[in-house]
Amino acid sequence: MKIAGLSGSSFLSLFFVLGLISSGGFQWVFSDYSWPIIGSYVIGNGYSESLRVVPFEGKTFGADVYGFDPRAILEPGPHNQKLQQLLREELKRHLVLVFHDVADKFTPETQVEFTKQVYGPVYADLSGPPKYIFKGKHQSTDQEGAKKAFQAGKKMDAFAATMTKYNKADALLTKVITEPENDAVAFGEGFHTDVTFKRDPPYAAVLIARQLPRVGLGNTKFLDMRVAYETLPAKVKEQISNMYGNHTDKDVNWSLHPVTVRDPFSQRDSLFVNRHFTRSIFDHSEDVSLEFLLDHIADLEANYPQASLNITWEPGQMVIWSERFTQHAAQFDYTTRRELHRVLAAPS
Repeated sequence: MKIAGLSGSSFLSLFFVLGLISSGGFQWVFSDYSWPIIGSYVIGNGYSESLRVVPFEGKTFGADVYGFDPRAILEPGPHNQKLQQLLREELKRHLVLVFHDVADKFTPETQVEFTKQVYGPVYADLSGPPKYIFKGKHQSTDQEGAKKAFQAGKKMDAFAATMTKYNKADALLTKVITEPENDAVAFGEGFHTDVTFKRDPPYAAVLIARQLPRVGLGNTKFLDMRVAYETLPAKVKEQISNMYGNHTDKDVNWSLHPVTVRDPFSQRDSLFVNRHFTRSIFDHSEDVSLEFLLDHIADLEANYPQASLNITWEPGQMVIWSERFTQHAAQFDYTTRRELHRVLAAPS
């Protein structure tokens, strides 16, 4: 995967190895950039002799990961625990990790096992296909793509038919599939955080490309929800500090979550409402409403481009992201089949 407009090779040309792992831990060396810090480092292990983590230039979050071999995690070895810890720390640091040339090294079963070992437990009720799709429900009916589909006379139940055709209700892995000739909308359109109607929403998502449209189509966008909070007016921050949002799946599931959550790694607050699942907020005032917060998030990409990513899928890629401090949106601008496999890690 790459940020739209820049290739992976062009990123690599900007960096060289700046740190080495030593017996005493990491030896850090940073470039001369004042903001954001641009750096990369190498670890030694049985398979990934030159694992590189390269932060995205000019962005508040996100990094490319090169040279990773999942056997270093899935097979016992002296560096297994160290690598697991490294990958956990890098997700906390960057929030979105884009791995290159790894998809063919995973099966659906090992994708689940990798997620369990590194990021947390995997439960069918959380990670599997959401139950609302089996009832023909969709959370993105207010998105522009859905509105255009309605205008064209397409039926929303075609979406549910495609997803239920390829997914089992009790699976640990969700096959995110769009067949444009049948589907009015794509699963995951519109900025959101996954399944926040759960009492304990997921900690992280692991998504692997299996079948892709032409490169440049079907991108996935991300937003940094810490910046979404930080760019709110001071008065609004104060007002929402003790508010709760009601999150539902338009069916029988609902949960209450704080409107703001704290990132323990960066010690920064983050906005935790999304247009898919948050239906209302409690104790709102005349000055702040749920719609105000959702509109603020919708405008983040245009107003603060450093807090947004537009990632282009390429064959062989895997993306892992924090479900607590980001939002993401699938782009439905393609005409051929698209299939990705998603596993969600529960909080551990």
